[in-house]
Amino acid sequence: MLRALGLVTVLGFVPSSAEAWCQLTSENVEVRPGECVTEGAPLRWERRCLSYTLDTSGSPDLPIETVRAVVQDAFAEWTSVDCDGSPLDFEVQETEVLAECRRAEHRSGGPNLNAITFLDEWPSRYPEEAYAVTSVWHRVDDGEILDADIVVNNRLGPYAICPDDGCEEGPDGVVPADLPNVLTHEVGHFFGLAHSQFGWAAMGASSPRGETRKRTVWSDDAVGICAIYPPGSLDTACDFTPLGGQGTTCPKSGCSATGARPGLFAALLALLAVGWRRRR
Repeated sequence: MLRALGLVTVLGFVPSSAEAWCQLTSENVEVRPGECVTEGAPLRWERRCLSYTLDTSGSPDLPIETVRAVVQDAFAEWTSVDCDGSPLDFEVQETEVLAECRRAEHRSGGPNLNAITFLDEWPSRYPEEAYAVTSVWHRVDDGEILDADIVVNNRLGPYAICPDDGCEEGPDGVVPADLPNVLTHEVGHFFGLAHSQFGWAAMGASSPRGETRKRTVWSDDAVGICAIYPPGSLDTACDFTPLGGQGTTCPKSGCSATGARPGLFAALLALLAVGWRRRR
């Protein structure tokens, strides 16, 4: 018997073992700084082939094709990880249909999509200092991930493609946020990783504006994803269609997730951006 819907917000990082990476679990209620929840079922995809859909709104700061390339690179950064000489089993592709989807949800009785979208109106239930939030829908009894949605907070823009050594303050006095930095971190949550103790890792919990280090999957991140998905551990069948069929829009009546619950994993990559917002 699966429990009703729940909400989880990741507020920090610190693992419970000698390794710094941490995996999301079905028992995350509210993860605070200094915690890595290990109770419950570890969250992981059981499907080898996954798809995502980029919302037609795109980013107000970058052309849609630029955003598309950033998303593709973020997934490739994770799926190209080498696990002691063997590649990960994942295949990931973008759906051909560009959908309008402005909220995270999973429908147990209908079509779905793993949406990536940018929001001008940031919901009050999300931490205002988060560059982005990833919602991971999963079965509570066994931790299988069913759906994952990424929403980016436009209020913490502008977003840019920074030089490798980071963005500097522009003529307007604002340091842009590096979109690859944000999305590579969020894709780590998409795959079931929580925050790392190492601030320099892709899954480190915070980031100054203009930082680019989290656009790279580092050793701690690689150890984590290889431990969660040892090569050969996923179903060999390949179907990119989300559970229930391929969705094209969000339903008008709000979210429904009977038999599943969402974990809301906020990447607090904007701890140093909070003061910037208030100074403005």
